[in-house]
Amino acid sequence: MPATLVLTTEHEVVREEAKQFAERLKAAGVDCRDVRFDGLVHGVFWGAIPRCQDLHDKISSWLCCTDR
Repeated sequence: MPATLVLTTEHEVVREEAKQFAERLKAAGVDCRDVRFDGLVHGVFWGAIPRCQDLHDKISSWLCCTDR
């Protein structure tokens, strides 16, 4: 499987399921990064709050630095 980035927020409906998914990927030998953004809610990717940029930066950094 390709390298995987799993992003969740503190108030994410499927936060625990996403964490379990990331753990299963890691256990299977997949290069997987699991990042949770505390204090944020589901759907923040499209938001216009300053912390959205933190999430966008994390994605950009991962895409630029991940060997696929």
